[in-house]
Amino acid sequence: MLTSIQATFKSLPNKSIRVSKNCSVLPNFTQHKLYNYSTSSFDPFEGKTEGLNKIDFIDVLPSQVTSSNRTLLPQDMIAVNEQNVGDSYYKQNIRQNALLWRKNIKKLRRVDLGPIGSATFENYDINWIQCHEMVLVEKGLNSQFVDEGKAYDPLIPKGKDITITFMFEIENEVIRRATLKKFGDIENNFKIQVCKKATGEIIYTNSCVPTEEGRTTNSGMTSAVHFFTVPFSQEQIDFLRNNTDSIRMKLTVDDERYPHTTVLSPALVTELLKEFD
Repeated sequence: MLTSIQATFKSLPNKSIRVSKNCSVLPNFTQHKLYNYSTSSFDPFEGKTEGLNKIDFIDVLPSQVTSSNRTLLPQDMIAVNEQNVGDSYYKQNIRQNALLWRKNIKKLRRVDLGPIGSATFENYDINWIQCHEMVLVEKGLNSQFVDEGKAYDPLIPKGKDITITFMFEIENEVIRRATLKKFGDIENNFKIQVCKKATGEIIYTNSCVPTEEGRTTNSGMTSAVHFFTVPFSQEQIDFLRNNTDSIRMKLTVDDERYPHTTVLSPALVTELLKEFD
C-alpha cells in the first residue's frame, strides 16, 4: 500500500515524502507557527468532540478523531469566532496542510473517464475540509456547519459503499451546453465492474446510483456534474479484500453515446477498501 501511494506522489517537485504512522504517506510540511489563543477568551474546541485539536493532516486526520467518520456532524467541526471571523483556528493552524493533503490525495483518487470526463472517489476527510472551506470563504457562522454537513453528507461513504463525483470538463460554455444536450439521462448508465485480471472476465457489476434527482432537465440536457453512491454487498466486499491481487476494478459508462471505461490503479483499489466497515 505505502509503495503504491509513494509512487503516486513521487512526481511532486521539490517535496520530500515521509511515512506517517497514522496517515499513510503525506508531504513533510514545515509547520507554521501556531496561532496564539492565550489572549482570547474564544475556545474553538469548547463543546466539541475531544481530540479535534490534534488534527494536523500530517499525523492525524479528522476521520481518526471525530465522533463519526460516516456523517458530517457540527460537533466534529472546529468552531469559528463569531465575534471576529478572521480569528480562525482552522485558517491559522490547519488550512495550509489540509489543502496540500487534499491536492495530493485527489491525485490518487481522481481518474480520467473518456476524453472530457473525470471521476473523483470521495471520502470523509476531503469533505471535512470542504465544509470548513465553505464557512471560511463565506465568512459564515457556526450554524452554517449544519447546512454544509447536510449538503456534503451524500458524498461520505457509509461503510458498504463508495461515492463518486463525476464531471464533464468542457471549458467553452457553448460547446459544453451543446455536448450536455446530447447526454440526457446518461447518469443512469455508470457502473463499477470487478473483473478477473488474467482473463478480463466480469465477476460482478454494481450500478452507480445517482444521489440527486433531476440532473437531466425536462429538455433532455444533463448536468456537467453528477454524484453517485455505489453499494456493495458484504460478500462482494469480502471478495475484494481476499482477491485484491487477482482482480481489476473498472469504472465504465455503459452508454453508446459515451462508451468509455477506465481501470482503477491497484493503489486506488486499496485506498477504496478503507471505506468499507
